Amino acid sequence: MNIPVTVSSLDPEAPFKKHTATIHVEGQLSLIDHKILNILYKCCYENDNFQSDYYYVKVSDIVEFLGWKKRVKKDIDDALNQLRVSGLRYNIFKQDKKNKDDWDKAGGTGFIASYLFDDEQNFIRFSLSPEIKSILQKPNIYALIDLRVQKKLKSKYEVIYYEYFLEELYRSGNTEMVTRWYSVSDIRRMLNVSPERFQSFKFLNRDCIKLPLKSLNESDVGLYAEVEDVQRVNRKVVAVNFRIKLTNAEKFEGKQEELSLGGADELIHELKYEVAEELAELFQNKKTVQQIIDEVTRKNPDCDINLFLMNNIEYAKRQNREGAVSNFLGFLRTCITNDYARYIDKLAKFRQAQQSKEDHEIRKVMKDRIAEESMRHNTEEFEKLDEKTKKEIYKACENDVYNFTKFNDDNKKLIAIEYFIKNRKNYKVS
Repeated sequence: MNIPVTVSSLDPEAPFKKHTATIHVEGQLSLIDHKILNILYKCCYENDNFQSDYYYVKVSDIVEFLGWKKRVKKDIDDALNQLRVSGLRYNIFKQDKKNKDDWDKAGGTGFIASYLFDDEQNFIRFSLSPEIKSILQKPNIYALIDLRVQKKLKSKYEVIYYEYFLEELYRSGNTEMVTRWYSVSDIRRMLNVSPERFQSFKFLNRDCIKLPLKSLNESDVGLYAEVEDVQRVNRKVVAVNFRIKLTNAEKFEGKQEELSLGGADELIHELKYEVAEELAELFQNKKTVQQIIDEVTRKNPDCDINLFLMNNIEYAKRQNREGAVSNFLGFLRTCITNDYARYIDKLAKFRQAQQSKEDHEIRKVMKDRIAEESMRHNTEEFEKLDEKTKKEIYKACENDVYNFTKFNDDNKKLIAIEYFIKNRKNYKVS
């Protein structure tokens, strides 16, 4: 076999672009399978962006990025075999509309086509599944994944939620948002939970939503997620959405220029250069520049012209860097005329998201006020109870609440009021 003289270590600090379609994947993958898939993905991306027939990764790198203290060959070998034979389904929510047919054809393949574990030199050689190799070379829609983060995640559900939510944030260009609605069927598909398991939403919610989100929020990975709302039909929960937020937003903002989503949802908000000067330098013709500015102003009088132009200039530059443009200036002019960057659409979405955030804050304040008023009212009713009834409630709390007698008087009273609220029908208020 053609073995390289040395196998380079992976850069622990460099994130990689993981295609949305390989995040939105359905298949029998364990926590280790998910993590090793990401390590192999980073290896291909970092070496030559999926150009080679074979790739080599150090076993020590796999152990490091899994967060293990020592290697366990059988577990790694089992994961590699699963990534080879598992019939994965990619792009399951059809977010990559540009390559939808290609992803459909790739359905049923493993992530890798072959692998070889070299014990003597302590590395692994692997090849990618040919059906997905070419699509991954130019990801038009993706999230930036940091392998140091996945070491902190303790279950496959956490890894899946983390990547799904990070991908939604990157595509929206926001650091906080409410996700799309996920039907119960969607949740089952993304987590690979069969209809036979957790047939009651109560248990699905407990084990597959609440517990992994709680662990995710406690894992210090820079992402917070909670259920925002549920949809019901005849009192049965049919869908949920989530409020997600980056808690390390400054790091996210530093990555914004790295995103190249090919016309997805990125949006530049800050002016980084004088647009008129940039256009003058590109076109070398003041009259042409003025015509461009006048045309944009006439067509879009209500938007920030500088930001409109900047977003389309940056879009044209990205396409040019990717080799998709033969005549840059002609393409740039067309971009601006037709708003290829979709700045107007994205601006509307951004404003809608901001309004949604403001509405959420208003609703939260109102809920807090209602809760305070309700507590005040319940306290007043509790105080109206005769002393005998109050003693009965305190005695019931001693039986129901662990270490109740060790709480201070104020906390005992709060617990007693909560008990009274839950069992109001058993007590008569004078």
